[in-house]
Amino acid sequence: MTRYIGRDMPNSTSTNTVLKDHNGTPIPSTKPSFKPVSGSLIKNLIDLPTPLCQSILQAPCAFPPSLFSNVLLNIIRNPNLTSPLLFRADIVYDSETDHVFNADWAWGEENGGAKWLKAELRPRWPRREEWEGWKVQRVLVRKLVPRNERRDGTMVQTCWFLRRTDDDRDGIGVVEHNMVVLVPHVDVVEEMPFYHPAVEQLAFLHSRRASSRSQASPEQSEGKIENREEQSGTLTLFVLPFSNSITSNNSTQNPSLAPIPDKIHRTAHILLQTIHKHATGLQSGYTKRVHHDRLIPQAQYQNTYSRLKSKYGRTISEQWVEVTDPGKHVFEDLGIASWCIEVWRMLYELPPGLEEEGGHGEKDGKKRPPFPGFVDIGCGNGLLTYIFLSEGYAGWGFDARERKTWSIFPPEIRSKLEQRVLVPRILQGEANEEDARWHDGYFEPGTFIISNHADELTAWTPLLGYLNDSSWMAIPCCSHDLGGKRFRAPASSRGMVAREKINPETFTGSPVRTEEDDEDQNVRLPQQRLLSLDLNREGPTDSTANEKLKNTQAAETGSLARDSKRKKMPSAYSTLCSYLSSLSHEVGYTPEEDILRIPSTRNTCILGRYRSPSETEINSWVHVREAGATVDGDGVMADERTRKEEPIKAIVEREMKMSVADVGVEWIARVEGLSVKGTGGH
Repeated sequence: MTRYIGRDMPNSTSTNTVLKDHNGTPIPSTKPSFKPVSGSLIKNLIDLPTPLCQSILQAPCAFPPSLFSNVLLNIIRNPNLTSPLLFRADIVYDSETDHVFNADWAWGEENGGAKWLKAELRPRWPRREEWEGWKVQRVLVRKLVPRNERRDGTMVQTCWFLRRTDDDRDGIGVVEHNMVVLVPHVDVVEEMPFYHPAVEQLAFLHSRRASSRSQASPEQSEGKIENREEQSGTLTLFVLPFSNSITSNNSTQNPSLAPIPDKIHRTAHILLQTIHKHATGLQSGYTKRVHHDRLIPQAQYQNTYSRLKSKYGRTISEQWVEVTDPGKHVFEDLGIASWCIEVWRMLYELPPGLEEEGGHGEKDGKKRPPFPGFVDIGCGNGLLTYIFLSEGYAGWGFDARERKTWSIFPPEIRSKLEQRVLVPRILQGEANEEDARWHDGYFEPGTFIISNHADELTAWTPLLGYLNDSSWMAIPCCSHDLGGKRFRAPASSRGMVAREKINPETFTGSPVRTEEDDEDQNVRLPQQRLLSLDLNREGPTDSTANEKLKNTQAAETGSLARDSKRKKMPSAYSTLCSYLSSLSHEVGYTPEEDILRIPSTRNTCILGRYRSPSETEINSWVHVREAGATVDGDGVMADERTRKEEPIKAIVEREMKMSVADVGVEWIARVEGLSVKGTGGH
């Protein structure tokens, strides 16, 4: 193995791979070009506000000021984009919501600016006497929240958005300058937290020359039209070191030339590159596709996560006995547990002992029902069950196979973890031999059902919720049908597609499909469509079938680029999530989707907490009660249970295209092998 020492080590980040076509001609890169310069190569486009302020990095750019401001605002609100050490930023002040604020520099301490805030949260001025000529556009004060508060605490920081215009020094036109100045509320360098550069101020400057003979159009200002001659600009990063750190450096008599530490240079490169990347992406038409925190506010979730992490994270990681990586699985389950706990706070009265932490079971003046308990179906390592029980939430979990992790839990936790397989009662048929290892899918009414990567049980989760009158959550992973077999799930169940065809205009259960969607309710590749052609059915002749084959195969173009007119092929995971939501609609639920902040690509969570009974259900309840139904040993009306199973049987038979009895035979055959190590599990 070749070893590289010092400067001989190749820099993988600077190596540019040149793509070529079949003729050997280089293919131009579509990635944004980020070519920063430092030191004497930086061209100062403005007079620095203080002799101690230093410009340490500069890069050319082609995006307009509006995108620069939008990107900086997004980074200010989401500091985790530039530092993995930070959780979030809590905005404690925004001038846009302050009716007293005005853009005059006279607004400030002497006028009692933001005087309703605590003194430590009020905006700090960036030495305003040295910023004459700049117009204040916006002021924010944020509190940076680190991931590990044991190492560093929170830090307050003022963010100034400034603007000014100057005549071009070359006399060609006008230069528009937009600057964002970050002022930490820290007085000495020793108090600066680890996650922030050790500087008194940090500033980002976007300078763009606007030709006097051709003013930018509204489309150019919004970044919709790219004219590199008219909109060429530069990004510059400035720092103002702490005075005590500058004077302690005896390497030079001129403080402005004192060397900046390498760590600050590296941080500056990351910050400037992130701004350049995001702004260029927005200019190219990028839109955010993944949206977190749809159901639970970010701060609320992260506060609970931090508490659980500090309470359980280190202990469980040190005792981890599985071959899997605890750095992933432990903190993934801590994130899921945090999300569930916050959902339960919305839905239920807290268990005894937790009222002082989150209220007294009331929401909007209405009394919430008591927590009904939980069941973790396919609990795997049992970590979720352990956390919930330790936090005071009653419940239990089961899996087809006992895990080694169960042995590290206390006895009272292990007693709530059972090795069992779920065989829904409607699938048991005559095979029901009262096997103690089987569970029929009926829990205490209302029990909250947790389905975390439950594989074979994922599609059954909303159906089990319906049978138990329960709320539920499911995090899909691998796609299995209602018979437990691996398959690629369609985007909608057959029942939902049938409803859309009957009344496509008024149906709102799931997205209405168009004629471009194929008949099997799934977007398929051409070769998959070929396999779905039934060439033996009566009607078309062999020549007709052959003609259909010819028409199905698209002509080759010689290009690997995706045709812009063709729909993007949805992933198997996205169609699985859509399929699960479709099944939920069929049994009356209104599924809600959230993207969890966990270290997993399988992080889509579907929550079923609201269910509207159909008219058929209501009529059946009235009929059962009028007929005087009997009650079984579980306290559930036997006739009502049988009636509720009928629509589930219909769904299973329709989706599987076979009788419930045949599906049950296949299901039982599969689950019998799940208890064997290495054969999978739910």
